[in-house]
Amino acid sequence: LEARVRFPKMGPGLWPALWLLGDRFSSICWPACGEIIMMEMGVGGAVQEGMIKRRIMSAAHWEYSHKHKTQGSTLDYASDLDGSFHSYRMEWTPFEISTFVDDAPVWSMDISNIDQFHEPFFLLLNLAIGGEHTGILNADGISEVFPAEYRIDYIRLFDNGYTELG
Repeated sequence: LEARVRFPKMGPGLWPALWLLGDRFSSICWPACGEIIMMEMGVGGAVQEGMIKRRIMSAAHWEYSHKHKTQGSTLDYASDLDGSFHSYRMEWTPFEISTFVDDAPVWSMDISNIDQFHEPFFLLLNLAIGGEHTGILNADGISEVFPAEYRIDYIRLFDNGYTELG
């Protein structure tokens, strides 16, 4: 899965994401359905460390033995990711999920024994404003100038020999 997108100029409070949620979300809820974060920006730590325009995060959430499990990683990119188009890619096989920004690896995870990641998922793209992830819980803390525009050039799904569409 690859998406070429342009995030708005990032300021504290913006939280753009490309993510996937397990198709059985409406019947078994989160995190039991599984979640894959292909890309997120705007995490609170990046704001505090002056890396809001460069830090990207990828992760997965699932449930195992009635407990929320998560695994993820961040990458501090060499240049600002906001305001210009970049390619975000996820490679997903029955064995591994890996994410990339402009071909630079962000995160990889072995999924061979995690049932949730062998089920159908759907894609979400959003630009959230504030919230727990950003560390900004009231409007006074948001310094971004609006309107903010999240541009999508393309989204492509490639058949890697394991791809199933339904």
